[in-house]
Amino acid sequence: MSEETSISQPSQQAISVLVVDDDLFLRFCNRMLEKAQFTVQTATNGNEAIAMAAQYAYDVILMDINMPLMNGLACLEELKKGDNKTEVIIVTGKGDLQTAVEAMKLGAADFMTKPFQTGTLIDKIESLVAQAQTEDLSSNERRRNDRRTEHDDRRIERKERRMGDRRAANERRLSEDR
Repeated sequence: MSEETSISQPSQQAISVLVVDDDLFLRFCNRMLEKAQFTVQTATNGNEAIAMAAQYAYDVILMDINMPLMNGLACLEELKKGDNKTEVIIVTGKGDLQTAVEAMKLGAADFMTKPFQTGTLIDKIESLVAQAQTEDLSSNERRRNDRRTEHDDRRIERKERRMGDRRAANERRLSEDR
């Protein structure tokens, strides 16, 4: 891992961001995101990013396409193979439509071309995290509703069995009376 890489686990309260790049952009983003009160860790290549993402659950990974050892698209593909639900923003100095489409197909949440406005990046990160939290809440609510429905279904089935048992008993009594 690089000298700039922090090895402590990201804070649970602040938005955690892994910045993956091998040039000055990394240091610029690192300072900018820390000023915005994000917990920031850095990796200088794709292999390092994969290892770090396997160890910690980041909210967002901000990754350049052009890096040594493994480019950003190959790293993105590797990250998305597992259960990693971290949102990934791909950043490049040369933004072309074909690369953007490929990044989105591989699972990138967004694609940005350098240079960009500081506020734009912060807004995108906050929006992605808010959306993921809303989806998590919706998923939890769906699971709770599913459990309630299953419980209600079982209760209704028990009631129907009791009603059926009563009906059968009544029918037996009626046939005995005849």
